Amino acid sequence: SALKSENILNVYTYIGAEDTIWEKNELYGSALAKFIEAYKIDVFIITSPYNTIIKQYKREWFGNAFVVGLLHDAIPFILKDAYLPEFKDLQQYLNLTESISRFDLFFANSQSTKKDFVERLRFDQNKIHVINCSAHDCIRKIKIDPVTAKLVKHKFNIISKFILFVSGDDLRKNNANTKIFTRPVAVQ
Repeated sequence: SALKSENILNVYTYIGAEDTIWEKNELYGSALAKFIEAYKIDVFIITSPYNTIIKQYKREWFGNAFVVGLLHDAIPFILKDAYLPEFKDLQQYLNLTESISRFDLFFANSQSTKKDFVERLRFDQNKIHVINCSAHDCIRKIKIDPVTAKLVKHKFNIISKFILFVSGDDLRKNNANTKIFTRPVAVQ
């Protein structure tokens, strides 16, 4: 069922042929400011503030709206040799980070993410609130008889202990000595 509320809107905006609105940061900012004013937005949540299309956020774009950013990780900065090898890329990331740090509030997906943004990127710790990603209660340890366990290990070529890690393949999260499976898990 669709979410219905007088306070929540789904708005889709045409951004021009070949995404022309993204070509200039100021054009995007102007369109955003008009949108926030037209719809009288009180709280504006940016789910992926590190969108590489945006070069820098400017506070005036948001008017009086309370701006919230979701922080997923600081991996590009932590592993800058892999993610930001060119000085210009690092400088652009730091400029974007500085503008993001001015948001009113942040939600981080883990304590580790909060710690990285506070210690490495100098975000105000009082503005970051952790929302832990919890597993659904249907995810649990199950008992498998030894014959079935042997068949599963053979099928997936599991020859030693392993950690089942349901996530993306990221340099910071992986360990060379651990067998990592990143296939989607179907939950019934």
